[in-house]
Amino acid sequence: MHDTMHDKSRTLAEILELNPTADAGWLEMFSEADLAHYLEHLRFARESASNVRWIRRGNLAPVAMRECA
Repeated sequence: MHDTMHDKSRTLAEILELNPTADAGWLEMFSEADLAHYLEHLRFARESASNVRWIRRGNLAPVAMRECA
């Protein structure tokens, strides 16, 4: 269990480094697996579009919703 929390903390730190506008409290609500998938997406987004192709998992909706502050 401790390793999972450490992995989640490390994943959150990497996400916040790549996306400093992300809300850490909101991200905490997600599982480590979901956060790892999002981190993978952020890493691919930094690469040239001609070099990398990110594939959305089949169980995710193609549109994300964002709440206004």
